This record gives sequence, structure tokens and C-alpha cells, in this order.
Amino acid sequence: MLRDLSLLQDILEACALIEEYMTDVSYDEFDASYARQDSVIRRIAIIGEAANHLSKGFKANLPDIPWRDIVDMRNILIHAYNDIITEEVWQVATRDTPALAKRLKPFLDEMSTGSL
Repeated sequence: MLRDLSLLQDILEACALIEEYMTDVSYDEFDASYARQDSVIRRIAIIGEAANHLSKGFKANLPDIPWRDIVDMRNILIHAYNDIITEEVWQVATRDTPALAKRLKPFLDEMSTGSL
């Protein structure tokens, strides 16, 4: 459980940083900024790596989260970096990570207080 708590904190921290990096940034600005892309890609990779190491029991509590897709995105970003499509990264950063954070935050609160 402590490992899951730590990994969940890592995921939520990465989501928060992505949100910070993307605040008031248009797609065109994102597309033109390799530094911003690199920062976001790094954080998405951290989310995928942490998700890969969460226990099966933890993931079973949240079957509606596409854990396999999250890990697969990490693998694409790390291993198929020449094939990265900026628009897909944009969608993950602006749509998927905020939704993931919203879904996971209550679990962090429950785990932190010991009620889960």
C-alpha cells in the first residue's frame, strides 16, 4: 500500500506539472515549443511508468481507468520517440491528464488518511 501511495503521488504530481506547463497555452504555442513538449512528454512518461508499477489490487479498484493505454503511451514516448505525434501529446496533456488527476485525487486522499 505504501508503494501504491508513493506511485499515486508521483502520478498526481506529474499531472499537476503538466497542467502548470499547459495553462493558457494554445496548440500552436505548444507545437512551436520543443522545451514545453519535452517537459510534457517527460511527465506523461512518468505517469506511465508509475502506472505500470501500481499493484494489480490498486488498479482493480479503478477499472474504468485505461491503465494499459497509459503504460502504452509511455512506451511510445520512450521507445518510438521518432513517431511522436504532437497533436496526440496535446490531447493527452489537455484532456486526459486532467481527467486522470480528477479521478485519482480522491483515492490519494483516502489512502493518505488510511480510509482505503
